[in-house]
Amino acid sequence: MKVSIIGAGPRGIATLTRIVAWYEREHEENEAIAELEVRLFDQFPIGGHIWRIDQPTELIMNTPTAHTTLYTDETVQMHGPLRTGPTLYEWLRDFAPDFISEQGEPDAADLIAVARRLGPNDYAPRRLYGVYQRFVFKQLQQHLPAGVKLTFVQDLVQDLVPLNPGFRVVTSEGSFEADNVIVASGHFTNQATIDQQELIDFAAKSNVTYLPPMFPGDADLSVIQPQENVFVRGLGLSFYDYMAELTIGRGGWFEPVGNKLHYHVSGSEPHIIAGSRRGFPYYPKPNNEKGYGEKIRPSFVTKEKLTQLGEAGELTGNVLFGLMKREIELVYYSLLLHQKDREAEIADFRTQYQATTDPAVLIDRLFDRAEQLDLDFVFNPEQRALASTNYQDFVVEFLQQLIKDATAGNKHGPITGALEAFKDLRDQIRFVVEQGYLSNDEYLDFLIRKYTPLQNFIATGPPVLRLKQLVALIKVGIVELVPAGMQVRPVNDHFEAISKRKPQFQYEARYLVDARIPVNDNEVTANPLIKKLLERGLASLDARQLADGTSFFDSGN
Repeated sequence: MKVSIIGAGPRGIATLTRIVAWYEREHEENEAIAELEVRLFDQFPIGGHIWRIDQPTELIMNTPTAHTTLYTDETVQMHGPLRTGPTLYEWLRDFAPDFISEQGEPDAADLIAVARRLGPNDYAPRRLYGVYQRFVFKQLQQHLPAGVKLTFVQDLVQDLVPLNPGFRVVTSEGSFEADNVIVASGHFTNQATIDQQELIDFAAKSNVTYLPPMFPGDADLSVIQPQENVFVRGLGLSFYDYMAELTIGRGGWFEPVGNKLHYHVSGSEPHIIAGSRRGFPYYPKPNNEKGYGEKIRPSFVTKEKLTQLGEAGELTGNVLFGLMKREIELVYYSLLLHQKDREAEIADFRTQYQATTDPAVLIDRLFDRAEQLDLDFVFNPEQRALASTNYQDFVVEFLQQLIKDATAGNKHGPITGALEAFKDLRDQIRFVVEQGYLSNDEYLDFLIRKYTPLQNFIATGPPVLRLKQLVALIKVGIVELVPAGMQVRPVNDHFEAISKRKPQFQYEARYLVDARIPVNDNEVTANPLIKKLLERGLASLDARQLADGTSFFDSGN
């Protein structure tokens, strides 16, 4: 059998390890099993695009080292044989120095020093995860079972031609036959939108610079001059990457002062003016105190409850969201009792909260109004910020509260610890989608328009270190946040930015960075293979018809 895997990033390598593990077990049971030939394709070296080892060290991961692995163990629920190996943290501790030295990178000594400083709950540079993936691939190569041939082809796959049976995998340099093909191409850039193309055209004929959505490690920021204004559009994960490259990457440095950071200006930084539709940075990830795979045990969003509601046709987005809010409140108040040294009350509170149909009455009886969780504010902090007399001061004060809470850890900080429940419930959300319990209207209105943006905002943010850095940069005037509803337009020989919600805030700049991560959108993807698969009918967009007769494409699928 010939198998082709398109994509040599984490998903492609993990898939490769599973195929080899299955073959190894089958070969042990039957030595006459046919030989297996596997080809792995990627235009980038092993590790793929996002984890290139030549990107800046200040670009860090978003998952702790001890929670990152390409191997399986007894915690994984799956069929098939285990294939164990070191987590990223174990590799950093036990294997990284020797392996990095063997790779012969010019800055090997600096990379080894970084690897040695990282603990199990730290966030490694992305390039180190790229080196880890090379280690996993090399280990696999060196210990292939008899009968398996493995080849890596560093080239972009352009087309997949059905042969009936099998396929022809076409790259820019040649073609290869395969019985089975697995596409694990991951994130890819998209074609420019109308708005983006207008900005590209404007920059081409004016003395300005526009960087469209891309992976920050690919961006050439050298064109942005020191102390000049630069607009950064987007306050998600890419924003923090650009923030780091334009500050630490330009010679500035952070000094711990008590529980806070002070930024020492190098003089090479630009003035970063950043904003987004919401106008608020993503919530931070709390310091990790959980073991690998450790999650909340749901009390309301259980599979049994979801099945009961789903089969009765009673599971709407509002019902599901209400149950999720109950989970968040249960975690928040349990952690708050712990924080207030009222541990003896936790078990009784949890029992009462799970039984009551009116939690507000119970909460009013047990907690002061000032310490009660205001989820409307947590989900939409920009509303109160816009009403404040000083937007910047309000945001900084709120970020400092979040930092304090997140620094306490995800088993102690009531706010950020409770919001992690949103992330922990993703398996339940997947279950609801897989079972088809949401109507297509609910799928669009709840899952795509409401849940996903909110999930990104409160549960997929950066390590708390990044928010500490942001606050320090705001205080020394390097970063300024635009109130909610940032809009940018080209005017004469520069860009203008305003807040849609507070139009009196106006800014000018010659540089604009679109810090929005390219989403997987198969309608406008620039991935030549996906475009060919759609053209040939080998793949199709997920079309869903709404109750009013119109349709929409879930173009990420």
